[in-house]
Amino acid sequence: MSSERRARVFELIDAANAADPVKVTTAEGERPAELVYGERMSDMLERFHPGAGDHLAIAARGQHIERWTSPRASYPQGASAISSGATTSRPITPGASAP
Repeated sequence: MSSERRARVFELIDAANAADPVKVTTAEGERPAELVYGERMSDMLERFHPGAGDHLAIAARGQHIERWTSPRASYPQGASAISSGATTSRPITPGASAP
């Protein structure tokens, strides 16, 4: 994957996460929480594994993509929730908006 393509994937992830209604205060002011989280994960990956491959870099950046659309509180609590969680996640369709 080219660096341009990775940058484009990051742009798409960041655009999705920029819609997060939850804001956090940063040195730059109030910013969407999941956008900041993705940027921080990219920074941490670069510190822990400089030059990581595209797949790992994209996974780190996008691990919380649109996380606010399925809040943790909407899932059952307890150990049984771990096994049931895989059956309740929604498929991701490129270009689709969140339900």
